[in-house]
Amino acid sequence: HRDLHSFPTRRSSDLLGIYNIKGQKIFSKLNLPPEGFITWNCEEQTSGIYFIKISNSKEEYVKKITYLK
Repeated sequence: HRDLHSFPTRRSSDLLGIYNIKGQKIFSKLNLPPEGFITWNCEEQTSGIYFIKISNSKEEYVKKITYLK
């Protein structure tokens, strides 16, 4: 399905947040599966730039994506 995006996770303690270009959090997930993937259903979002942030107490990973409907 084109409105689903998957992101890799590394530890069960990771926190995933998805933010729009205004910095508003539009999705979050705690306790991600270790060495797995989390899926975001972005069907209700508009086309644009989003930031994916995966973090824990020791590190932070941020990726910029462009979503086009």
